Amino acid sequence: MKNQADEIGAFPVQNMERATRERHEAFIIRERRNALGMTQEEVADESGIALQQYQRYEYGVATLSNARMKVGLRICIALELDPYEVIFENGEDMAGVGTKHRKHKT
Repeated sequence: MKNQADEIGAFPVQNMERATRERHEAFIIRERRNALGMTQEEVADESGIALQQYQRYEYGVATLSNARMKVGLRICIALELDPYEVIFENGEDMAGVGTKHRKHKT
């Protein structure tokens, strides 16, 4: 059953979570690139991808957690980042994988 917010086109919670994840990943890679004194072009070249493709990750249009594994790892290597730093924040899975509560038998 839809609530009134759904009917008027409010921003769904899952889209808000995705937007938060995109901003989180974009912030990490942009800040790390700046800390290393690298240009976007240098990171793209070291990662073996086009500049525009790298910019999509840095601007939050695309996420590393949804990228092909090789691309995500190459960017992390170029930026000397641990991939877990990008996908996880404070032990929370920013990619949203495995976040459903499961009951374990004790």
